Amino acid sequence: MTNRFQSDTDDTPKLNKTVPLIELRNCTMEFPGVRALDNVNFTLMPGECHGLVGENGAGKSTLSKCITGEYRMTKGELFVEGQKNQALQLFHKRISKPWHSNSAPRISADE
Repeated sequence: MTNRFQSDTDDTPKLNKTVPLIELRNCTMEFPGVRALDNVNFTLMPGECHGLVGENGAGKSTLSKCITGEYRMTKGELFVEGQKNQALQLFHKRISKPWHSNSAPRISADE
């Protein structure tokens, strides 16, 4: 029996498990009068799942937007599967970011 979420033939491109899927080096993002990100480094290996947690204004959305290409970094480099990218649209790579959720407003990060 075939799972309805799988096809009989696997035509999905195979990823090199030793090369980062996404690598962000020295990402800096500045807005007028504000440095939102200051030399941030981030690596996502194939098969990993990361979550960004922090206070309001910590730069979570800004980092996500720099990775997906919604914002152009003031400084820094972005690599996808080892290849340097200038204006990347990760949505075409089957990678996306969820919307913000406040589904547990009474739970702290410690919990």
